[in-house]
Amino acid sequence: MANKKSSLSGLQWISIGVSIALFLVLYFGFSTKSPEQKKVEMVRSQNLEATSIMNLLNEAGDRLSEESAAVLHSLEADLRDTDTDSLKVPIYEAMSRFWYQQGEYAIAGHYAEKIAEILQSEQSWSIAGTTHALALQKETEEDKRNYSFQRAVNAFESAISINPGNVQHKLNLALCYTEIPPQDNPMRGIQMLLQLQDENPEYAGVKIALARLAIKTGQYEKALERLTQAREIDPSDKRIPCLLSEVYRMLGNEEEAAKNEFDCLN
Repeated sequence: MANKKSSLSGLQWISIGVSIALFLVLYFGFSTKSPEQKKVEMVRSQNLEATSIMNLLNEAGDRLSEESAAVLHSLEADLRDTDTDSLKVPIYEAMSRFWYQQGEYAIAGHYAEKIAEILQSEQSWSIAGTTHALALQKETEEDKRNYSFQRAVNAFESAISINPGNVQHKLNLALCYTEIPPQDNPMRGIQMLLQLQDENPEYAGVKIALARLAIKTGQYEKALERLTQAREIDPSDKRIPCLLSEVYRMLGNEEEAAKNEFDCLN
């Protein structure tokens, strides 16, 4: 699991992991779950899912090679023989890692959730969320994207409820809403990002995420402004020159584009 975590860190989606973990507005009370999380879970419980974990497992299982299927069957046998939650954790880790290596990120996220349900730690919920967030980015089928979206939101909400001060969890949650905007509030993800920026002006990750969105919508001057601000906050962040290279190229400044591309690659 440690290997997977390192590959996903910074998943903001950010280039999630590559470079990410993704922004938000939350509400906290005395409960271990925020009102927003409870609302998400209530809506989820009231709707039957078009895609379930069993559907995903059946479809993915049919695509496994004979060798991979044998590895999976061995892990499943180990799980059946284990009754203690603490002993199930390393098996769930192995199963999550197995499916991650198969490129089945939603299933990997499912087993990461199993770990988080046992450990109930900020880190375990964050890993579950970033794994589902990666599935959300990679998947093209609407039902599967919605499946991963719901679980990513729940996982990040759970991580936030444990540590409300962790901006990265909030950033990742907001990015989920920019990937699948709610029909009744399509600007929700952007609003969450902007509020995060106001509340955390010295957090470079929020400005980088906003710059990515500006690039996506062709607002290159705005992206340049935000990336310049991010570089002033954290000049060591390698994502910044990589994005600046793209922005300067789109603005027709090849000299700056080449300079930042060199910094990106070195």
